Amino acid sequence: MTSDAANVWDHRLEAISHVCGNAFRVVAPHLRLLLDGPAFERWAGQGFALAQTTWRGGECAAWYFRLSPQLLTHFNLDALIELMESTLRAMQVSPQLGIELLRATARFVESHHPISLHDWVAMGEHLAPVGRSGRLAEAYFEVSPEVLLLTGLSEFQEWTGLVQTLATTTEVLALEFVRQSLVRLEHIPPQARLKALRLAHTMAR
Repeated sequence: MTSDAANVWDHRLEAISHVCGNAFRVVAPHLRLLLDGPAFERWAGQGFALAQTTWRGGECAAWYFRLSPQLLTHFNLDALIELMESTLRAMQVSPQLGIELLRATARFVESHHPISLHDWVAMGEHLAPVGRSGRLAEAYFEVSPEVLLLTGLSEFQEWTGLVQTLATTTEVLALEFVRQSLVRLEHIPPQARLKALRLAHTMAR
């Protein structure tokens, strides 16, 4: 990968957003060492596609560039591109939702979880159509990486099921539950969390 090729992307991204262009310039030298020429082009081109998506696309692309070095230590470029497909769908609901998905992924990959990245993202995407502007899905991505640190697979599945059930009644109630989940779960003994979630889910139905 030549510096001239990187400069071409720099100018194209800068024309969309200074924040986006600056984020690219910071990480491009490292990514030029990590990726071969065609892979670098795919990586930069994906960021350019994000930047063009919405009026806040440049902000989301900046997060993509900032987080790429970290994310590429956990999975390969193909997996990163697949994640960006989910991000693009999220941005069509709300630019902020796409940003929260990226930021949450960076926290998710730093710990071992009983659920795959693909399934975790899919659960968030399932909440995107609920309510207004993807607010519930945003809250899910903001909170769920930390919820996973407190729960096993059964507890987390019960938690997401409860969120979905509450959302069928009122988005406000579901949002409040998600945002308060960490505090509430921390005050329940680990061995009692699954039972407590099942009880709450039964009462919410």
